[in-house]
This record gives sequence, structure tokens and C-alpha cells, in this order.
Amino acid sequence: MRLKGSIFKYDAINNLIAFSNNTKSKITIILIGGLDHNLLSLPYTYNLYKFCKKYKLELIIPQFRSHPHFGIHDINDDIEDLDTLLKSLHNNIILIGNSTGCQDILLYINKFNNKKIIKCFLQAPVSDTEYKEYPNIKNEYFNFNDVIYKKSRYDSLYQKYNIEDIFSSYLEINHFKNLNKFNYQLIFIISENDEYVIKSINKKLKYVPNSKIYIIKNGDHFLTAKKYQKLFLNFIKSEMKL
Repeated sequence: MRLKGSIFKYDAINNLIAFSNNTKSKITIILIGGLDHNLLSLPYTYNLYKFCKKYKLELIIPQFRSHPHFGIHDINDDIEDLDTLLKSLHNNIILIGNSTGCQDILLYINKFNNKKIIKCFLQAPVSDTEYKEYPNIKNEYFNFNDVIYKKSRYDSLYQKYNIEDIFSSYLEINHFKNLNKFNYQLIFIISENDEYVIKSINKKLKYVPNSKIYIIKNGDHFLTAKKYQKLFLNFIKSEMKL
């Protein structure tokens, strides 16, 4: 996979960089991956890159402090990093999140009323908390499943009703009714065969204000097959009226 563009530093204090396809446009698409994310980790990155080139859209893929050190840097660091990036941009913004990137986006948009953001696409919103039973560990730092964790991030990811517990099936309908404080346009992209979903929340997502749901039949968490990627990009095209 080869992308043409440039790398720029958007946060000198934390030494954070991002990729840009260098397309001059009035709209910037920002792709935010989940845990273990890097610039090229998502299978659909290249096709999204080609999509943006075709429709003359700027594409930015940022690295956050938690990429790949998600066990040490918490989700509030992600929100701060995203805010720093957005403050450096002047275009209208479309946010695309995959997996934990969906949590990043929802927590950001419920904290900031940023008028530059025109749409948010939340692809594969799943519950890390519900996916697996995790042991209760009390050490401040520890190694678990070959990842170094800080206890506060571990609890945030895997403890019920903590800050990152947004998409669990046991959450009440009122929780979903309050997921869009500033009434952004939200589009949920659900994969029918997402391997990280324990129990569907599709019916509850319908209670999120100003939102739509698209379902990719037989799709997996990362949209590994090109036919699923094509459907995903067609949903984006339709919502952007390109």
C-alpha cells in the first residue's frame, strides 16, 4: 500500500504527526483508527485515499499518543490530540472512526460544539467492555496479553459503565438518547458479522438523535474484503451527495 502526500507535525509539544494527501479542498476527511492503529493499518485506507483523490477531498490520518501505546495513554489524551489537530485546520470536517475511534469521536463531539464538523461516520462501533471478561488487576502498571497497561486506561476500556463503555448492549435506552449532545450528523456503519460484537445494539442506536444506520451484510469488523469497502465508500458518497 502506497499513499502519496506529506507528513506534517500538528502537535509540537507531544511530537505528533499526521498524513495528508495534499488535496486542496473545502472539506477534510479525518480517519481515526482504533487500538493498535497506525497510518496504514486499516484494510480500506488505500481505497479511502483513492476515493478522496477522485472527489477532490483532503484526507488526513493522524497519529495520537495512544497509537500504538493505547495501554498507557488514555482516551482523554485522544480527545485532546483530536482537538489540537482540528484547531490547526480551517476546512469543514468529516470524521471517520473505526472501532475505538468511534468512542474517540463520540466523546469529542459531546465535549466540544465544533461548527467545522459537518458529519461523523462511525464504522464498527463495538464494546471493548462486553467483548471479553477481563481480570481485576490492581497494579498501577502491568503487562496483560502482551500489552503494557496503566491501570486507569485498563479500567477505562474494560470496566462496566466507565468512560469508554459506550456501545454495550446492557446500557439503557436513555444512554443512547444522550449520545449526541450538540446534534451532530451521525452515521453508524454496522458490519453484520462483526467478530467483536457479542450482542447487537442496532435497535438501541436508533435512539441516538440525528443519526442514521447502515448495515453491511456479512461484513466484518475491519471491512477486509473489497466488496465491503465499496459499500462503505458508497454510503459515504451518498451521505456527502457527491
